[in-house]
Amino acid sequence: MIGSVYDYYLTTYASRPATKSDTHKKSELRSVYNNIVKISKKSPLYKVSVSENIQKFAIDLKENARTLSTDANNLFEKSLESEKSQKYVSDNEDVVQVKTLDTSNDINTNDTNANDININNTNTNDININDTNIDLTVSSNADITNPDPDSDNISDTKSVNTAFASHYNIEVLNLATPQINTSDYLNNDDLDIPKGAHSFEVNVGDSAYEFRFNATKDDTNKTVLEKLSRLINRSNIGLTSKMLYSGNNSALEITSNATGLGFTPEIFSIAPGENSPYDKVVSKLGLNNVSSYPTNANFLLNGMEKTTSSNTFTIGKSLEITLNGISKKGQATSISLNDDLDSVISSINDMISSYNNLLDLSNNSNEGSDDAAILNKEIHKTTRQYASNLENIGITINENGKMTFDEALFIQTANEDDLDKSLASLNSFRQAIVSRADDISINPMKYVDKVMISYPNPIHSFANPYMTSIYTGMMFNGYI
Repeated sequence: MIGSVYDYYLTTYASRPATKSDTHKKSELRSVYNNIVKISKKSPLYKVSVSENIQKFAIDLKENARTLSTDANNLFEKSLESEKSQKYVSDNEDVVQVKTLDTSNDINTNDTNANDININNTNTNDININDTNIDLTVSSNADITNPDPDSDNISDTKSVNTAFASHYNIEVLNLATPQINTSDYLNNDDLDIPKGAHSFEVNVGDSAYEFRFNATKDDTNKTVLEKLSRLINRSNIGLTSKMLYSGNNSALEITSNATGLGFTPEIFSIAPGENSPYDKVVSKLGLNNVSSYPTNANFLLNGMEKTTSSNTFTIGKSLEITLNGISKKGQATSISLNDDLDSVISSINDMISSYNNLLDLSNNSNEGSDDAAILNKEIHKTTRQYASNLENIGITINENGKMTFDEALFIQTANEDDLDKSLASLNSFRQAIVSRADDISINPMKYVDKVMISYPNPIHSFANPYMTSIYTGMMFNGYI
């Protein structure tokens, strides 16, 4: 029987990684042992059924209590971290999204320069293409993702007041857009280029790429365009393409990954190759038709007009801005520096989940019966005295004792009131629930039905070795 219980533990709980909250110091182990001995001195002598279900219930009870204690202690650590860290938040992420880049150090709100704005780009130069009847050669390996090296800098018409480093207002006038080329719509069943070898050149920034392909007797306009589309998407040269269909006609749409204006009005161009200047494939297919020229993003930063070639840029070294949409006229998005509550919110959710799981275990147990009801009463007694304070920060307790968490109310309370005050209320409850969970973990047998044999000697108490063996058999980091 004991073997099946061990198997149950190993498959259900043994794979859990150890955490900082698990007992591992000598002093903590000594404290656990002393508590076990203390319990055994005060506990009556009783007989416990050794059914497999009761053993599993005791293990479930202990492990769920341990998880609750671990999550509650982790909440305390995250609360301390939140008091030391801050991050920027946007009040309208549909228009402006913000990311705090450096939260390891306190953000200096006195020297952040709103003029210090950079564009984020990624270099992609390595190319390895294999496609039937199509070849690609690279004649240059210059940076093709930003055709204008000077476009990394924001151009502005006025200087920016740097006194608002902890708060920014951004009104997006228009977004940066890519260049789009759309070929001619050609009949799917015809072939408008001669059969045989063809080539053309794609210039992206300072890089030139030559595409070579063969038009076979089985090819049509549709199959040729599909081959070119597949090749462009696999070439990693800063362009993407897709097929457009209209009735029995097809066209190829080519879009630049980069956005904004550089030295020239075009990010890329397509022309006959140097080795085949008389090849008419570009004009025959209409690959050089520019259907949309690239544009820069324009926005107001704290009332000052700014222009950038990318929709993503950084301010100083701590703030990354992504423009997602155009603002309604006169309605700027507010970006402010607030306490970082993400880790605290995640830890609260973990603790509430562990608490509800422990409550479900006691409610659904058929083995604990009357003694399991004691657990419900003890848990409810612990939480009831904190119900009012918890409700103020978004944690409510329903009639069944289970908890729910309103994240929006917690954030609102933390931002409008004092974060320390919100965390203080939460920490008082955390300490009480940790104490209760530790008691359950040390003595889970308290909550299973048992037969009373005799009461302890009230004058000369002593440790009951049989009682002690029951509790020490439930080791903290494994049962084997």
